[in-house]
Parts: sequence; C-alpha cells; structure tokens
Amino acid sequence: MEEERVIYVAMTRAEDTLILSSLVEDMNQSNQIAIEHSEFERLPKGPDCIEKCN
Repeated sequence: MEEERVIYVAMTRAEDTLILSSLVEDMNQSNQIAIEHSEFERLPKGPDCIEKCN
C-alpha cells in the first residue's frame, strides 16, 4: 500500500515529464546493448512499446 501511495504522489506531481523504468530479466540483446552503451535514444518508447517489447 505504501508503494502505491508513493507512485501516486510521484505521478501527480510530475510537471513536464514523468519517466518510469523497470528491470526486465528477459530483455532482447539489442536493448541490452543500448543500455550498456548509454544509448537510450535507441530504446523503444511509448505506448506501442508495451506490447512490442515483451
């Protein structure tokens, strides 16, 4: 319950940008390489990624 409160506060206080992240155990190799080389622009983004990235 405390974690839900914290995420709610974070989401409702974001003014311009809210960045959510998570750890994924079965990440594909191209995404893993992009993260290792700090090339975050290459990572898929947006709502379409939710289905395509899994």
